[in-house]
Amino acid sequence: MNRFPAHPSMADRGSDALLWIGGFTCLLLPIVLLVVVVIRAIVPGGIPIWSLDVCELLMWFPTYLGLGMVWRMGRHVRVAVFVDKIPGRARLIVDLGILAVAFLLSAAMLWAGIRACLVSWVEQRKTYSEFPEYYLSTAIPIGIGFLVYEIGMSIRTKFREFRERRG
Repeated sequence: MNRFPAHPSMADRGSDALLWIGGFTCLLLPIVLLVVVVIRAIVPGGIPIWSLDVCELLMWFPTYLGLGMVWRMGRHVRVAVFVDKIPGRARLIVDLGILAVAFLLSAAMLWAGIRACLVSWVEQRKTYSEFPEYYLSTAIPIGIGFLVYEIGMSIRTKFREFRERRG
């Protein structure tokens, strides 16, 4: 089955945008680290404290924004030693159960991420060195929301497969 259609939907274009942002921050992180090392070598006072916050917060973007795409590509961590041994239709039922659990857990993470993001914005939270955390916290619910969407699409695909085998 082709998960990447010739004419991408709005969700696919959105996932591409999230992937580009996550990729950009992956490229930006070593640049920031290089600047920090150069500053450490040149300036006797050492590295600026904000650099640690920037590096930590830049890791949020590829981590959260890449969740849905990793799921879509089937590259998520999955231990399927026992599931692979289950034959035919029973395996589809087990897969649907696993997807349902993943969906519920991801939905709970989405709810917690939305709450954490809202609290961060309302309280105008900042890091130890006064770097604004609330701007970057939006990556959490956006990325997990995309993951919930992708798991929902996987459930829909498995249901279709289940109905085709049944009929």
